[in-house]
Amino acid sequence: MSTLRTHWESLGRAGLLGVGLPSRFGGQGGGPPEVRRAARRVGHTSFDLGVGLSWLVHHIVSRFQLGRFGTEEQKAAWLPHLASGEAMAATSSVATREGEAELSASAADADHYHIVGTLPAVINAPAADLLVLFAQLPPSDEDGGLAAFLIHRDTPGVSYAPGDDRGYCPTSPLARVTVDSLIPRVSQLGTVAQAREMLDQLDEQFDVLRLQVISGYLGQLLLEVRPLMRRSDRSRLAMLVLDGRLQALRSLNAHLAERWDSPAGDPVDFVAAEAAARELVRLTRQDLADLPDHPAVVAAQRDLQLVRLGWAQTRDRFLAVARAAETDLDPLP
Repeated sequence: MSTLRTHWESLGRAGLLGVGLPSRFGGQGGGPPEVRRAARRVGHTSFDLGVGLSWLVHHIVSRFQLGRFGTEEQKAAWLPHLASGEAMAATSSVATREGEAELSASAADADHYHIVGTLPAVINAPAADLLVLFAQLPPSDEDGGLAAFLIHRDTPGVSYAPGDDRGYCPTSPLARVTVDSLIPRVSQLGTVAQAREMLDQLDEQFDVLRLQVISGYLGQLLLEVRPLMRRSDRSRLAMLVLDGRLQALRSLNAHLAERWDSPAGDPVDFVAAEAAARELVRLTRQDLADLPDHPAVVAAQRDLQLVRLGWAQTRDRFLAVARAAETDLDPLP
């Protein structure tokens, strides 16, 4: 975790943690194109997909959750620290859905909720200062549904245990988080309807930016290993194939970005392009076997498993929009 926090300070100084945040909170005020460039730069400069994964989660919290739905008081309390790298953020899930929340919240008194439950794997939790956790309100509650809460890591009743080894991105920490705590109602982030909106948007935001991080990372990887290649036909062919895959991934990323910025775009087209980009990354992972036995290549083969995250959600969205558009598409494998 000390290595990650060292990276965090560097990312903060480079402006990569506040690129999409308002200047009044210490950010650079960038829009979607600047955010995507920042994602590629994180993958390129950190040359560590674990750092990229942690950046993704942190950015989603600061820009898309707190930055969009927080009160002015909540933003003022946290965004300057998140933008500078003094603080790190985590969120309970990139795939939570109503009725599937592992935390439950009930009214304790007029000013507090009692939140109880355990989250088995929260990215960034061991190092995060701020957690955005989603909890299920009881059906009897007039607001019923999911609610999001801002929780400081040192809140009484919040404890942490080591998460399972996922086998990739070791520099991105993971923890099991258990909550049995009274949380002030003023810590609720947005409304119940907005909590659902946060979750509805999470998958696409995460997927698009993750593929940008990966493209930046792969670009740096090819720069690193090119001087190591033997001058053989096999080596030249391996580099040509990987260069071609990287260029195709960049083209698909540009297409995804265009659709992401245009809500009126065809949703089937968007998700199909996303699936194609994922397939390119999967094939790239296999093609790395033709590169020299080098630590950077071994790490890339391991950490590109990152692309598998959320595949079930992507498949479900793909099928849902296909049905909505009354198209005849085969299910993804």
